[in-house]
Amino acid sequence: HKKDSSWDDDIWELYADDDFTQSNDLSKKHPEKLSQLQTLWLAEAEKYNVLPLDDRRFERAADPTRPVAALPKKLYTFYPGTSILHPLAAPQIMGKEHTISAHVEIPEGGAEGILACSGGEFGGWSLFMKNKKFHFVHNYLKIQEFTVSSPDQIPAGKHNLSIHFTPTAKNSKPDFITGDIKLFVDGKSVANLTGIKSAFNYSAMTGFGLLVGRNIGTPVSQEYKVPFNFTGKIEKVVIEIK
Repeated sequence: HKKDSSWDDDIWELYADDDFTQSNDLSKKHPEKLSQLQTLWLAEAEKYNVLPLDDRRFERAADPTRPVAALPKKLYTFYPGTSILHPLAAPQIMGKEHTISAHVEIPEGGAEGILACSGGEFGGWSLFMKNKKFHFVHNYLKIQEFTVSSPDQIPAGKHNLSIHFTPTAKNSKPDFITGDIKLFVDGKSVANLTGIKSAFNYSAMTGFGLLVGRNIGTPVSQEYKVPFNFTGKIEKVVIEIK
């Protein structure tokens, strides 16, 4: 079947069970057998709700009328233990102005690990603590990692560690969005990075979905090894879409 062509134009072929290379088409030699199997296939397709046939691929997943697990909204709150929230059910932040805030408690001696992340080595983003500093990494399709870090170590105690993304431009070939990232510690801007590249959307093919407190599967960033569990305490992670 050729994509976007009529199913009625398809050419059916017929092979014996022992012709595993499908080199001897028997459809013209045994048209009655082909017709019998076509009728059987149609009956089974109706029985198991295969019909109507649809040869769309990514378009089906990206269809805005398709039911999703999470209704669109502006504010999302996630708690420790949130694990592998599928990209189609997670907040759709790519290409949109948004803020991601992790409300945490750092113990004496510091903490390290994932605060929140989404994706894997082939694309995504990650908020994490390492060497007592707060970091944000945006992995653009494994082509480039954009990293912004707090200049100072985060002291013990309760903190709001957040990033704010502002889209600045769109590029059509290849498709990506440029934007600026600002890093905040307790509401104070401490670092920024301009001109990062972001794909319009990261599908499930790039890795796992949204997680809080760890990175399952492949790491979003080369800066750490999975699962990189957070050693402090996470109260909640808030994602706000502007």
